[in-house]
Amino acid sequence: MARMDVWARRARLPVSVQVTRDIFTVLLTLGRQEEREREEKAERARSGVSGASVRQTGRDRQRAADRERERNVVTLALVSVVQRGVTLLCDSQQTGVRRVPLGVLASEMGLPLSLVDIRHSLGHGSIPCSSVLHRAALSLLEYVLGTYWTSDAPETGGPSRPGSRPGSRPTSPTATPIRMGKGAPRSGVSREVEAQAPVPLDRQTALAALVAACVQGESCITPYLAAIVEPIHPCEVEALVPLLPVDSSLSLRQALCTIAPHCSPVLLGQTSPDAPSTTSIWTQEAPLEGVELGLMALSGPEVTEEGARNGW
Repeated sequence: MARMDVWARRARLPVSVQVTRDIFTVLLTLGRQEEREREEKAERARSGVSGASVRQTGRDRQRAADRERERNVVTLALVSVVQRGVTLLCDSQQTGVRRVPLGVLASEMGLPLSLVDIRHSLGHGSIPCSSVLHRAALSLLEYVLGTYWTSDAPETGGPSRPGSRPGSRPTSPTATPIRMGKGAPRSGVSREVEAQAPVPLDRQTALAALVAACVQGESCITPYLAAIVEPIHPCEVEALVPLLPVDSSLSLRQALCTIAPHCSPVLLGQTSPDAPSTTSIWTQEAPLEGVELGLMALSGPEVTEEGARNGW
């Protein structure tokens, strides 16, 4: 649990680790609650009196009400774990535009259909007793452990849908403690890691790769932003155009407009909303105006008053 908590602070966890962490959290809480109730019962037995033979005081009634509220909280946590776990596991197998019913996905994945039925009931407001939810959580945990956390499984994957791409070895933190079964669902972290291009080493190549990635619609531009440490100057963008693919037909205006929405204020030299933008061509309030100023500074020999003040 401690290791998974550390992973959760660093990055978005894969579905298998999320579900495992949620189930263990609730089951450990439920176990501590049951242990506390057993200790209270044993203490009453050692005192030689039963709870029914002693007149309840205000403190006793308050303790009973607190225990009942704790049971309700744990029951709601079990509801969330079962409903969220089944949804996450099945949604990780959704491919294509049309969504496949959860029952079909569960059959293909080997997930017990009883869990899908319980999830359906929970979604429509019908909450079974805590013992049923407890058994459902244990059944879900057994499936997750057997599918994703088996030590003798091959190193690539878990259940896979027919026609889907086979999973690849995870590069997320899950690669350390587990060996995935064949064809595991491709989590958000593994998809993002696999989509990342090699991090450029020099600044100019990183800028060119950033613009090209934005033009091609790539969602993962973190490696390129990480390689660009200093604020971006308009003159640097002018040098990007020859480095871009010939068929991209990317103009300087398009390059500026493409980079602007994806750069953070710190990256652009704007450390706070109130700080003057002296090293950047963009501001948080009006990035497009900054783009126009940058284009004016690069379009001809004349220097605008704003450009002279900022040292362009």
